[in-house]
Amino acid sequence: MAITKTAAMILAFFLGASAGYAWEPVNVLNSEATMDFEIMSYASPIPAYCYWELDESSEPYFSISNADGEGNLCDFGSWFVQCDDSGMEIQTTWPDIKLTEVTYAEMDGSLTCTVILNERTLLSASRYIDGNINTEDHSITVNHPGGSSTRMLWEGSTSRETQLILEPGTYTINLRVYALQLANYYNNVDSYEGHLLLTWSDPTNVPVDDMSWDEVKALFR
Repeated sequence: MAITKTAAMILAFFLGASAGYAWEPVNVLNSEATMDFEIMSYASPIPAYCYWELDESSEPYFSISNADGEGNLCDFGSWFVQCDDSGMEIQTTWPDIKLTEVTYAEMDGSLTCTVILNERTLLSASRYIDGNINTEDHSITVNHPGGSSTRMLWEGSTSRETQLILEPGTYTINLRVYALQLANYYNNVDSYEGHLLLTWSDPTNVPVDDMSWDEVKALFR
């Protein structure tokens, strides 16, 4: 039976709103993550630091902060890393740094999760960066089955939000945060804040007006 475009859109709306429809959640197979925060000064060849690495025996679902790190800098700046059935997230920040002979501040983090998508899934990515950063990379990369990849956000791009619909399968997703700020003439480092967030959800909840005709028809295949 043929279906008109108007009828398909009406049915798509009720399909997404139906209480009987249950979108299957994402399963996280494994996770890898590291965070490293450093402040260097002329006074010492060894930087003050806070370091953390996800233990191989840890569960793939986790939520940690700078309090879980090791080093003499874990109570100065702050960071947060999470991977669970709702999505992936990295938050990083440091305050204004006014220390004698400071030369730079650096935040270096990576979160990689391998996930199984049981159904078509909408990935929504957002990014926020604030600070006088000399070098930065706040990126999200999706590695597809078969070896291809999609960069949802990348170094140098001006986008703050983007979306991607994926077919069922196993994907490896990486969130990367790198921020380096050199001290200014007065040996100060300005405050910095970075945030990467990736969530997954049911694509049928996307407003129909924002869907292409091919996406609407795909709901009925």
